[in-house]
Amino acid sequence: LIFLALAGIALLALAVFLTSVLGFISIKNMQKITCAVSALGIVASILSTIGIRLFASKVSSSVILSVSAGIGLLIAALAFAVVFVVNLMICKKGIAVEYDEGMVERSEIWKQVKSGKVNIDDLPYPVIETEATRKIQAEIEAERRRGAKRRKPDG
Repeated sequence: LIFLALAGIALLALAVFLTSVLGFISIKNMQKITCAVSALGIVASILSTIGIRLFASKVSSSVILSVSAGIGLLIAALAFAVVFVVNLMICKKGIAVEYDEGMVERSEIWKQVKSGKVNIDDLPYPVIETEATRKIQAEIEAERRRGAKRRKPDG
C-alpha cells in the first residue's frame, strides 16, 4: 500500500512536470490543471507521510522490518506547494501574451495548415521572414562565399 502511495506521488510529480512543459506551449487553462495536480501531490505526500508514520509505529517491534520516517515526502510536499503557489499566482494575475516578430503570421499559417486550406509542403522556406531569419540567412550566404573563394585556384 505504501509503495502504491509513493508511486502515485511520483506520477503526480510527472504530471506536474508535463503540465508545466505544456503550459509553455500555450495550452489554455494549463496553469489551473497544474494547480489541481500540485494540490493532489501535496495531499498525497502528506497522507503518505502519515501512513508511513503509522506503519512505522506498528512494526517498531519487528526484527525483520525497519521503518523510519524521513523528510523526503515533506520535501516533495514543499516542492508541490511551490509549484502550486506559482501557478496560482499566474492564474490570479494572468500573463500578458507577448508576440515575437512573425509569431502572429506563424500562428495564422498553422491554423490554415491545420484546417487543410494550405499544404505544409507547399509553403516557401522560410515560412515567415523575420530580422532573425534574415541575419541567419546572411551568415549562411557569407560562409558559402568564403567557402567558394577557398576552393577557387589563384592564378
